[in-house]
Amino acid sequence: MLENIFEFKVVARLGVRNTTFDISVPGSDRPVARAHRREKLSSLVWDDDLDDDLGVYVGPNLDHRVGSINPRAAYDVDGNSVGYVKSRKTRLGSLGYIRELHQDGVGALVGKEVGASAKVMSRRGLDFLPLADIATSIAKVDVHFRSDSSPGFDMVKPFGRVGTHYFSVHDTRISRLLMLCCIFAE
Repeated sequence: MLENIFEFKVVARLGVRNTTFDISVPGSDRPVARAHRREKLSSLVWDDDLDDDLGVYVGPNLDHRVGSINPRAAYDVDGNSVGYVKSRKTRLGSLGYIRELHQDGVGALVGKEVGASAKVMSRRGLDFLPLADIATSIAKVDVHFRSDSSPGFDMVKPFGRVGTHYFSVHDTRISRLLMLCCIFAE
């Protein structure tokens, strides 16, 4: 099941009529889960005009629905809220973000970008540059989600790998569904 994995990779496949995110574990390219939506998503930026969530599926044929996600929240298979994600700029005019993941029983985990890319992206005035969108899509993003009561998890988007994210779970209480929402939180 999805909640039993502690390291996983998410790879986006954007199609004309659907959007698919395959979730696999290290050492295997075969998905253990899939988030899927039928509609066109032209980039990794969510189209707010489309209100369909991505259904998340597991099982040998990836046909057993375990919940749904969108850029702001995750829901279990019965439609109950698992938690929500918020995002804000690190400072006015920068390209960096601070993300917050809120889950009952765990509280708020603050996701801060770390490393050299974070220092560059948090500088003021970068969002006015003509190539800012391209720079943010190919830059390495390394975000550590932590709180005083939880070691949280890490999310990494490697340099130049648009649509690929790696996750490492350090607290088993954190919903993997809610973690998947973080790939949109920008």
